[in-house]
Amino acid sequence: MTRGGGSFRGVFALGIILGMALLCCLGPILLRPWPKADPQYGALLPPGTRVLHLVLESGKEVTTGSWAEEAGGIRIVPSGPLVKESELLSRETRRTPLGTDRFGRDLLGLMLRGGRVSILIALSASFLALLLGLGFGLSSAIGPRWLDALLMRLVDGVLAFPSLLLLILAASLFRPGILSLVLLLGLTSWMGLSRLVRGQALSLKKREYVLAARLAGTPWYRMLAWHYLPSLRGPVAQDTALRVGDLILAEATLSYLGLGLPATMPTWGRLVQEGHRVLGEAWWVSVFPGLAIALLVIAFAMLGDALQES
Repeated sequence: MTRGGGSFRGVFALGIILGMALLCCLGPILLRPWPKADPQYGALLPPGTRVLHLVLESGKEVTTGSWAEEAGGIRIVPSGPLVKESELLSRETRRTPLGTDRFGRDLLGLMLRGGRVSILIALSASFLALLLGLGFGLSSAIGPRWLDALLMRLVDGVLAFPSLLLLILAASLFRPGILSLVLLLGLTSWMGLSRLVRGQALSLKKREYVLAARLAGTPWYRMLAWHYLPSLRGPVAQDTALRVGDLILAEATLSYLGLGLPATMPTWGRLVQEGHRVLGEAWWVSVFPGLAIALLVIAFAMLGDALQES
């Protein structure tokens, strides 16, 4: 019964993760381009607002969430200029499912574009941490004792610093872009996995079939491929799933503190940070990106629990 429940939770969580990733990848392509942002007329429109987009002969584009038609022309409100019919080139009506931010930009489009960046950074940093954790853990368990002592003291030294403090310190020094942020998150999140791999590998090292393979003169790379890595698959997969959720939160924390990617590159953490300035009058700017972060982190946690029970 427990295994069946774990499998269902795993499939459900994996469906949420794949669905959000696919939506973030294809959403900006499938959505029609949003009209040019106009903070004067289109800022902080609530979810579901009907938006009128006007293009004048002068080339100026005006976007507003409310309007009134009058005899002889269209008046943009609030406090908008009178636009004569002779000046009007096009008129398009759109809706904002999640509202707009304080710059008049469509929040749904920003979340989809920002989700691609956040997920890409978390997955790439998790892959880097996986390589480092496997490499250090297996080298420590299989190698000579002096190498084990050296690597574990290195791991203890890094773990002595609080991870968030280490991230903030490094991010303030190097001002990360995407690549540097991936390196920063990956290089500060592999220590726990290395300890897990070392412990599992030390227990496998005493198994009869591993001892028999060593006595038979099996090369070390074949022992890794045939004996160690298949046995480590479950614990490593569970740890990696949980780590992706932690890295999504870490990236969002750095962006919220203003130490993440530049402001021109939207991420979910950056959207939450921008929305807290107008939280009293436009709750949706922070709430919807925050819900996306929470949903994805919970999905990865459920996936990790399901992998542990399988």
